[in-house]
Amino acid sequence: MKRPLIIMLALAILACAVTPAMAENETVFSYDFDFFFHLNPAVFPEASQNRMKGYADLLDMLEIRGTWVYCEEYQSLDSEFHIIPVTQPAASLSFRIYGFLSHLLLSSPLLGNQTVLFNNEALMEFCLKTHEHLGLPVPYLALLHPYTFYNAFYYAVKAWETEIGAADAGSTISAKRLQAVAKEWERLLADDNALLDWFTALSLESDQQETMLAELYSVPSYLTETLTKGKGIKITGKNDEKIWQAAGQELLRQIERPGYFLFETSFPQTDSGYQPAARIERTEKEETSHLSLLLSYASENNEADNLLTLNLDAALPAAMPADAVCESTVKLSGVLLPNFDLTAVLLTGASGNFTLSVSEASGENAGQEAFSVNGTLIPHPNAPAPWYEIGDLIQFMNIFSVNDVTLQEFVHQIARPAVTGMLAFLVEVPASACQSVMDDLTDFGVLSVILGD
Repeated sequence: MKRPLIIMLALAILACAVTPAMAENETVFSYDFDFFFHLNPAVFPEASQNRMKGYADLLDMLEIRGTWVYCEEYQSLDSEFHIIPVTQPAASLSFRIYGFLSHLLLSSPLLGNQTVLFNNEALMEFCLKTHEHLGLPVPYLALLHPYTFYNAFYYAVKAWETEIGAADAGSTISAKRLQAVAKEWERLLADDNALLDWFTALSLESDQQETMLAELYSVPSYLTETLTKGKGIKITGKNDEKIWQAAGQELLRQIERPGYFLFETSFPQTDSGYQPAARIERTEKEETSHLSLLLSYASENNEADNLLTLNLDAALPAAMPADAVCESTVKLSGVLLPNFDLTAVLLTGASGNFTLSVSEASGENAGQEAFSVNGTLIPHPNAPAPWYEIGDLIQFMNIFSVNDVTLQEFVHQIARPAVTGMLAFLVEVPASACQSVMDDLTDFGVLSVILGD
């Protein structure tokens, strides 16, 4: 199960990087898409290749076509899409996902007159409980959802903004204000379940969870003692550059000018010998955009104690559609998450066609394509921003709050439209795919939960 999650993580990182390049206006992203997916079972462990062959057969016979509108300012979206068997397009399945990133609705003829609410404020908690009861590594998927990150760190960021506000060159952040931030962070580390659940998911299957939590709980004291030594922070610089300093030491540097952005930290080690490091650099040129990202929390004394190091180097088209060939690499190491080292090659055409190929960059399968997606992605300018009343969204059944009784009632209500709507589609699905899906549902106990056994 880990290898598909690793590929999805790599694609999510690349998607976050490429999305701004597709914008035709300041806040709204709108485009039509037509995707075809391919999976190479040979890169998986030998014991799971037969099962992955079923999923590969399933992906090979599917086309996903639809529209997508997303407003960055409101965090709202509206997407309609169809899952189409290439062997029988008339047997396609239709869905609509709409709402805000925090509250999304799913409607489909398969659900009859039911509409499902995904209250993503509870997504991570739901995924952690699912992992606890069924062993499914779904918290890794929740980490990919932008809202879980936003929700986890919302109050921590708000505490900083409330006490510190805008920090311009020539200003000073007093030690008193830093102490106030640290005090609020201590409270959040005791009471903010969204924040704690996010870090629990980050170390889901690691034997270093206690180490990570110890480092997390020491962040407030790190801010006021190790980082600033009980003093304030002075911000110096001119024009497009800002330098943050405390106790005579540079802490971070930020440069922002047209076509270029740099954010780089120079933090001291923690009391336990870990070195926090972050570096983000983005260069915009006429035809290409280059993004370099380093996030690391590693021990300077023992390489084996590397908690997490993420390196991303992405070259992307500055705008789409355009003729371009771009190569990106992403490598994740450390003891907290499954490690991977991937290369992604993106080929785009002036008509909106593209191919994204993901390969392993190291190990016994180095150079072998693991996953690919091709199709078309055509932006549409001037699309209106989706907007909804939150009260109209939360009236529906929240799938993340179901129990055994409400789940059985829901299954009973959608059984007839789901079965009748799926029949023509299932006729086209390869037997190997059906077997792989049933094997996994049975092995993880999902089938027994749905059937109420």
